[in-house]
Amino acid sequence: MVNEDSFLVPDQGGGERFFCKFASVEYRGLLSKYAYAPHVLITYNLFPMCRKPSCSRLRTKTYGIVSLWVWPCAALIMWIYVCGELRAGVRKSPSRLTTDMLESIPAPHYGQAGYVCSSRPALGWELPKGTMQMAYRILVATSMDRLREGRADVWDSGRRMSDQSVGVLYGGPSLKAGHRYWWTVKVWYGKGKDDSKERASRYAQPREIVTATTQDSCFSHYPLMKTRQSPVSVLRRQAQSDLYDFGTDAFAQLLLRVQTHNPADTLRIHIGEAVREGHVDHRPQGTVRHATYDIPLQVGIHDYPVSLRPDGRNTALGANESGVDPILMPASIGEVTPFRYVEVEHGARVKAVWRDAVHEPFDDAESHFECSDTVLNQVWNLCKYSIKATSFAGIYVDGDRERIPYEADALV
Repeated sequence: MVNEDSFLVPDQGGGERFFCKFASVEYRGLLSKYAYAPHVLITYNLFPMCRKPSCSRLRTKTYGIVSLWVWPCAALIMWIYVCGELRAGVRKSPSRLTTDMLESIPAPHYGQAGYVCSSRPALGWELPKGTMQMAYRILVATSMDRLREGRADVWDSGRRMSDQSVGVLYGGPSLKAGHRYWWTVKVWYGKGKDDSKERASRYAQPREIVTATTQDSCFSHYPLMKTRQSPVSVLRRQAQSDLYDFGTDAFAQLLLRVQTHNPADTLRIHIGEAVREGHVDHRPQGTVRHATYDIPLQVGIHDYPVSLRPDGRNTALGANESGVDPILMPASIGEVTPFRYVEVEHGARVKAVWRDAVHEPFDDAESHFECSDTVLNQVWNLCKYSIKATSFAGIYVDGDRERIPYEADALV
């Protein structure tokens, strides 16, 4: 809000305005003569004694001096700033260091650092915008304190002439399983191969390498994570059962919060991927899943995680027609099954139902698509969600049929 002690000075284009406070009508009249008066603004703000009406002569001289030097000083400041930015651009270090394409310190939604399964991983880094790499030097050590030239106790690549910044193979001793390492890199920038004025960057922020407990027999990966979800709708039937719909299918685990006063109560639930006539389909076709569980209850309010039964079709070694062992769920996660619907038969009082969907770290905000065609939007959302939902095994598999990593499916 502009009050009586305020004045607006328009710029030359009549757009952006500078806001200042003035104490007398004299200054308002003076400023009204100027379309652009930076020297008046500087005089008023830096020399308070010039505000007095009795100091008109001093004020006039100050205006002249400031107006004489304001533009040369501004140009000098801008030149110093630009030179500093250019010099800093040359000194900027690489960023987003990766090990086997995993970021050592991932985004918050990734949880913890990924597990590197290769004893000789591929390293990579991102160069500052507008720079050309001429050479690099990589340091690998068992601690951050040892990441110094001449002190790296695992590997020091030395200066290597190369513009490669992706897929740079680690060349030191084989990394040990179940260990932690630290690494960093610095690069030399130039304008071409024959550039004699190349300059070295600073070393990048060190990043951690966490090796898996088994090496060279799996793919480097982020640890699986669980996302707790609530139903999007509930269909309640007073005389029969309640049907909970989570909106999408997911490889997940189930948790219920139930209250009962009868120590002999048992809760029967049905989980599945399809419904028929308002109930979970007990006889779905093909490989569409369905299961029924009876849960013994305790008096009071308790949480009951459902212990899922493994399906022999995709958890038994050598049981499938291909003769290839399936990908088993890690013990830290436990068994999962695909389902969208949960039907709870009446008896005890169900206070809440949750689904813990299992998947690899996935940032839903990294990609987005929207157009005027609603069908195309639905196709996009289906494809995007399918990639997330089918990552439950830590490697792409054929859904829940055999849980085998078919290479052709992964390439598609």
